[in-house]
Amino acid sequence: MTRTPPQWTVWEGGREGDAAELGPRGWSERLRRLAGALATGVRNGVHSFREYYASESDPLSRDPLTRTWNRRRFERRRAGLRSGYALLLIDIDDFKRINDRFGHAMGDEVLAAVGRSLRQASGDAVYRVGGEEFAVLLSGCALHDAVAVGERLRGCILALPALHGARISVSVGVVSALPGDDADAVYRMADRALYMAKRLGKNRVVVGQRPHLALGA
Repeated sequence: MTRTPPQWTVWEGGREGDAAELGPRGWSERLRRLAGALATGVRNGVHSFREYYASESDPLSRDPLTRTWNRRRFERRRAGLRSGYALLLIDIDDFKRINDRFGHAMGDEVLAAVGRSLRQASGDAVYRVGGEEFAVLLSGCALHDAVAVGERLRGCILALPALHGARISVSVGVVSALPGDDADAVYRMADRALYMAKRLGKNRVVVGQRPHLALGA
């Protein structure tokens, strides 16, 4: 049987709640967060660990540098999604060159600025899933709406002021999950779309489409 290769469509150019169901796993998670916040608060001389626990520096859910949700939170979130959601993978362009040219301190500054901008533009729905890679999960989002979000996020990063003369851009891979899709397969599709965005020149949004799927469907 001949398999049709995937088609590529190219565009150039609220804080998530805690585990709502407080069953044994939900309570266990909250206790772990409480213990982690207390320990971190004591280490940092924070008198009110309750304030630290409630802050955006939650060590069990937030990436400490970018203040986005961390990979652990991402895995929990996508494990609860089945279909009817979109996944965006976002990667900072030429990040290695930035690190090599300006040093890791500058790299951290870029990561923090990108994370802050993505959080503001996505309604705090962004996760740091790798070194310079972020993800956005959009529940109940049609593909064409996800593309619009991806393009808006790309534009927000491009509009950031230059850092030490370096302009910052991102490439975005977008995919929509259909009934029956495996979560890891959805991630791989988005990753391939991101790879194509890099190959096609960076600073763009690429959608990995199934052959039978129309954008406006």
